[in-house]
Order: sequence, then structure tokens, then C-alpha cells
Amino acid sequence: MLKGLGKCLCIVAAVGILDAHLMVAQTWAWMSMIYDRAPQEGVSAALDSTFSGDAPCAVCCAIEQERRDTQEQAPIPELKPAAKFAPVSWPTVDLVFPPVSNYAPLSREDDVVVLGRQDEPPWPPPRGC
Repeated sequence: MLKGLGKCLCIVAAVGILDAHLMVAQTWAWMSMIYDRAPQEGVSAALDSTFSGDAPCAVCCAIEQERRDTQEQAPIPELKPAAKFAPVSWPTVDLVFPPVSNYAPLSREDDVVVLGRQDEPPWPPPRGC
């Protein structure tokens, strides 16, 4: 019960944050404008007049007013999309990766210790069921 309520509240919050309700309303307005204008003007002219922005319907004007009101009430002004993500720079790379030495002493074979199984694997390899 609480999981379902939590999921519903998350969806409602996401819709509100992303202004999905305005996107759905704008799509509905465009489709109704095309549907209303197509019989008189034809489909091509209805598409042109709908998306040109010269003769918006009342719903389009209301949606535009809602977007303006939302932007005016925002506590932080919207940034340009290119400026939303600042580039990340590190002061020095040496802090992340220490310098590699050019000299690496070679070890003898008897210094190498192998941990793990020493017996040979079964032949043929076992197959899963």
C-alpha cells in the first residue's frame, strides 16, 4: 500500500518538475487546432497555421501565460542550456594518479607466490544444469 502511494507521489512530483502537464496540454491544443482547421484550410495549411504561432488558440495562450508565471516565480533564473553544466577541472592530476616511476625492479621467479588452487581443473569442465 505504501509502496504504491510512494510511486504515485514520485510520478506526480516528476510530472510537476518536468512540466509534463503543460507538454500534454500543448499537444492536446495542437491536435485540436489541426482537427478544427483541417476541414476549412486543408491538412497542409492547418499544420502551417498551427505551428507558425501567428494565430494561437485560447489554450495555447493560457499555456504560454502559465509558463511565463512559472518563470517569474522561480527563485533562481533559468540559465542557458549550454551554461547549466560547468566543466569539472582538477587542480593537479598528481593527486588522483601518483607519478609512475621509469625504474621497476625485476623480481626473481622464486619471489613470486601464487595463492589459490594448485590442482588442475576437472576435464571436461562441468556444465551447468
